[in-house]
Amino acid sequence: MGRLAFIKLLAVLTCYVAGSLVVGLALVDVNINSYHGGKLTSTEALAEDPAAREKRGNQRVEIALVGDVLLASGVGDAIAAHGPDYPWQGTAEVIRESDVTIANLECAVSERGDPEPDKEFTFRASPRSLAGAARAGVDVFTLANNHVLDFGRSAMLDTISHIKENGLKWAGAGINREEATRPAVLDVQGKRVAVLAFTRIIFRSSWIAEEDRAGVASGQDYRSVMEAVKAAENWADITVVSMHWGDEYEEFPHERDVKLARELVDAGADIVTGHHPHVIQGIEIYKGKVIAYSLGNFIFTTPRSPRAREGAILKVTAEGNGDYSAIIIPTYIDGGTTTVLKGVDRARVLERINRLSDPFMTAVDAEGVVHKKP
Repeated sequence: MGRLAFIKLLAVLTCYVAGSLVVGLALVDVNINSYHGGKLTSTEALAEDPAAREKRGNQRVEIALVGDVLLASGVGDAIAAHGPDYPWQGTAEVIRESDVTIANLECAVSERGDPEPDKEFTFRASPRSLAGAARAGVDVFTLANNHVLDFGRSAMLDTISHIKENGLKWAGAGINREEATRPAVLDVQGKRVAVLAFTRIIFRSSWIAEEDRAGVASGQDYRSVMEAVKAAENWADITVVSMHWGDEYEEFPHERDVKLARELVDAGADIVTGHHPHVIQGIEIYKGKVIAYSLGNFIFTTPRSPRAREGAILKVTAEGNGDYSAIIIPTYIDGGTTTVLKGVDRARVLERINRLSDPFMTAVDAEGVVHKKP
């Protein structure tokens, strides 16, 4: 082969390889976007001059927080029989009143995957189930928990995709560590709300998101958690941190979780909400911010334990002057749907929450109003 012909051949091969790489990268990006509907806003792009925050006004923002939401098992049967709005029919009016509603989704939402081997409880809900949550007023699902990967990574990624298809946001899981620890961002009443989610209950270490692995945001990685909270505090007006932690059916949180919750507030969190115990735990007002150690079950297959049937909607209002106030609305699960408690049952649950909050020098009165004891 002559020298000129060789050079021409080399040029053609170079173009072919380069073109293949571009197409390959494009296909990878299409695959990612097929799950996520486009890339999330970079938190770096949200950084701003602190003075800009002052210009956004002093509007009040009300945030509703609820505990565990399970759309599979008995609730899935109820949805199949009565439709996706059925589990929410008794509470939708209450949570829709808030500017933002945040819930922990305790299942995968997919039609793919196989149940995790050696795991006692695995939950997978139908994609149609999320339509009811969207219509009920849910805005953000936190996915950092011990069930979102029950049917593998493909089902977890489907869950994210279905959440986005229903116009909702998510936090606490993703295609890699960076996405899993990135907050959901909402602009509400002229305020920026950041929602972060982490789990300290991890079935397998391989469930934790890494640089090159999809998974959940680990709440056991203290440095990562604190860095994410501090970063959000730099640009968000309200920072909410969701933590999956504690022991099932225990009414009092671990001392280590109490310590962590307060450190989260010290790092910049305005609201800390917990779940996994499946029963209500106490509320704490710490440095003017709100910590709910566990809000119990919210939408759930009917538990055998009466205490596990009782949950709460916590409504936290960010006042325009930077103060926070909170009110508790007790709820009850029965037959795949949840209702707001009234009368003597409401009073009984509020009194129990008041008792559980007493060690934190916090009280809940007969109207459900949360306040710091003098």
